[in-house]
Amino acid sequence: MRNLIAVAALAALCVASAPAEDFPARNDTDKVPARDLGYVNRNVKRVAPRFADAGQNYVAEVLARDAIIPAKGFKAFESSQDFSGASRASFAVTTLDTGSFLINLRIGVGWVVLDFQDSWYIITDVVKGNSFGFTDHGGANVPVAGSAMRLVIWNDGTTPVTIKQLNIYASLN
Repeated sequence: MRNLIAVAALAALCVASAPAEDFPARNDTDKVPARDLGYVNRNVKRVAPRFADAGQNYVAEVLARDAIIPAKGFKAFESSQDFSGASRASFAVTTLDTGSFLINLRIGVGWVVLDFQDSWYIITDVVKGNSFGFTDHGGANVPVAGSAMRLVIWNDGTTPVTIKQLNIYASLN
């Protein structure tokens, strides 16, 4: 069933394309049609992995602060990190707002291999906000399936949700 969902997501993402120069700036998806979520924004500057003082290799990034996910809408957040060499990655999200709950959110984790010219992000995992242990924060650990990551957050609820902070982290092998 999981493979069928991934294939359906890939088919939906590959319906249409847009030239890179027409794709909005990083994390600006207010006016992006859902069919274009898989397109790779080649204008995002990629950075080398960061290294911890303890000698362990890792990548980490705050993808969003104070981002509003509209009711019945979505936003996409593209990482500038290179996940080559990681086998799993984690994300953590919080609202820090008693009136804003994560239970109506779906968080899609998309991956792409940037070495190929006509690459598309493929959503490999979808985590539902109602699976978190708390209504205002949570996270997940997923397999890495490419060198670059995009998180897409859908709000299936009837009120906007404010994401106070969205983080990603991965240990490099």
